[in-house]
Amino acid sequence: MPKILCFGEVLWDLLPSGKVLGGAPLNVTFRLNELKKDALLISAIGTDALGEEIKAAVKALNVQAQIFEHPTLATGAVEVALQADGSAKYRIKEPVAWDEIHYAGPSTAALVFGSLALRSTHNQQILDQLLAQAQPVFFDVNLRAPFYSIELIEKYIAQSDLIKFNDEEFIWYASQQNWSSDLATSLEKFQKKYPDKSICITLGENGAIWGLDGQVFRASAPKIKVKDTIGAGDAFFAQLIAGYLAQNDPQQVLEAACALGAKVASQAGATQAAD
Repeated sequence: MPKILCFGEVLWDLLPSGKVLGGAPLNVTFRLNELKKDALLISAIGTDALGEEIKAAVKALNVQAQIFEHPTLATGAVEVALQADGSAKYRIKEPVAWDEIHYAGPSTAALVFGSLALRSTHNQQILDQLLAQAQPVFFDVNLRAPFYSIELIEKYIAQSDLIKFNDEEFIWYASQQNWSSDLATSLEKFQKKYPDKSICITLGENGAIWGLDGQVFRASAPKIKVKDTIGAGDAFFAQLIAGYLAQNDPQQVLEAACALGAKVASQAGATQAAD
């Protein structure tokens, strides 16, 4: 059985230049496989042309997947607008097939998931079943308005081992706790609130911070020319997960994650090979 389950959305990113296969769980699965880790994508598509294209694209990427074909909901699509700095803005359609994921298989594996797929109570119920057996658990706090709440985020932080935010997401989270706007101060408060959790905060071109076992590790990002940031955070997360599972030196793991994230940001799209 796969050693890592990646649960959540698979979809088409509708860019100005055309459609591109996307969804954070798909991107993480792809990168984990690239890193020689045994990962399985768990998602859903519609019984439509876009769904058939996703099946073909996932197969072409050699990504292991258990993708449920929903009989009534359409395949997911996201309208993406790229900003001048290469960052992306999203308009996410709903409801779509990945709002009702079904999974039949073992769940005694590491589990990776993000907050976007939790916008439906159906997926929350499926994920809760997986969480009952999964170990360790990796949570990507991937805030996409209006599909989140502090109650939802807190519920799944409590059930996770390693939680990833970007800096904007963590500042939002800290504000909900009435913590300081200073990132380092709020990170310290998070570690006191959740002493058994690992937290990683990505800082874009400034690298990342990782709180682990009461320590704080920092790494800078390589200087690159950004092509687009789609999938860069997912590549970072995949490298972090791989290093965490291998129990490698945390500083080296964080530096490798920053390097892979930067490499992907220097390329177009989320699933180009980073070798």
